[in-house]
Amino acid sequence: MLLLIFWFHVEASTPTPNDVAEHSWLWLLDLERTCSLLTGKCLGGMLIGSPLSEEEKETKCWLSSPLFSHGLEKHSSDLGKV
Repeated sequence: MLLLIFWFHVEASTPTPNDVAEHSWLWLLDLERTCSLLTGKCLGGMLIGSPLSEEEKETKCWLSSPLFSHGLEKHSSDLGKV
């Protein structure tokens, strides 16, 4: 196995005003990406919701039955019939 090792000599240099002016907006791009990521995580968590509890898993058949599926409130389609 051939192992190649490269050593680079990098000199420290102070950025010039032109270098600073060219890249002065990069922090704004980082901020935009960070805010977008945070917003996406929050919205994704809200859409997915919390996981089902043990009680909900145990009573899933009853909760999804027609007897309990619509609750006590009348739907807008039912209001036209009354």
